[in-house]
Amino acid sequence: MDDVEKIFLLQRVDVFRGVRSDHLALLAGIAQEVDAVPGAVLMRDEDIPDALYVVAHGEVTLRSTAGKTVTVKDGAGFGALGLIGERPAMLTAIVPGPANARLLRITRPALADLLVDTPELAVALLRGMAHRVDTLVAQMPIHPPLALVC
Repeated sequence: MDDVEKIFLLQRVDVFRGVRSDHLALLAGIAQEVDAVPGAVLMRDEDIPDALYVVAHGEVTLRSTAGKTVTVKDGAGFGALGLIGERPAMLTAIVPGPANARLLRITRPALADLLVDTPELAVALLRGMAHRVDTLVAQMPIHPPLALVC
């Protein structure tokens, strides 16, 4: 996969939605292509992620600590919130098979170096993360305010 293909793939990921194309090119430059075999565990819920992933081809099953499962496919990213927050992933990511999955992998050290050198990218990534959190919160069931809970 060349850098242009990586850029087009990265721009589909919600946390990168406000990132300029020149910054996407920098991200593409640090993104490693990984082929993962069926059954490969890419991250575990109790571990702090060492990378964020973008599915280039294939499928990855994400299982939350609450036991909910979702299958993500081409263009989906995962692991960014835990990577940036340096907190447990709260999901386990497994390649279900029967075929391999091709992924882009951006490691914590490579991303940290890039963010230090490119503060505008850091700001865009924060905005993308905020959008992602807003999306997740909007999907949560509504609970009464804490003041009304006995």
